[in-house]
Amino acid sequence: MKKLLAMMLAGAVSVSAGAVDWFDLGKSANRNTQLYIDIDSVRAYNKRIPLQSSSSNNFVSGFIQFTYINNHEYRKKGWYYSKDFYIVDCSSRSYLNPGSVVYGFKNQVLDSFTQSYFTVNDFKMAYPETLGEVIVDSICNVYEYQ
Repeated sequence: MKKLLAMMLAGAVSVSAGAVDWFDLGKSANRNTQLYIDIDSVRAYNKRIPLQSSSSNNFVSGFIQFTYINNHEYRKKGWYYSKDFYIVDCSSRSYLNPGSVVYGFKNQVLDSFTQSYFTVNDFKMAYPETLGEVIVDSICNVYEYQ
């Protein structure tokens, strides 16, 4: 499955060079969230993160879009989709979401947040078969095949 995802993402990278493009990553296990990755946004995250060990971290960043489908609890709040900034550590398979913008049905901004201070201790482990794993795998694979 991971090899197939890597091949699909590598093909999408070569096709979308120079264009902003959201690549469909599929739906969550409960089928109420659709995920997309902005391939053009994936790049090395070179800013120093407090408590970072200099050699063991491989930080990469990118944008993920979550579209909330039909009976998702966020749809009841009027949320249609969000665009989230992620920093992932490909070495430790962990991630952090330090910023997000939430949009309504008419593309109006409904909510947003930015976490301006964080350390490596704020990163979360990407557990198997979760959205966290999809996010880490997708961002790391796109970066690897750029």
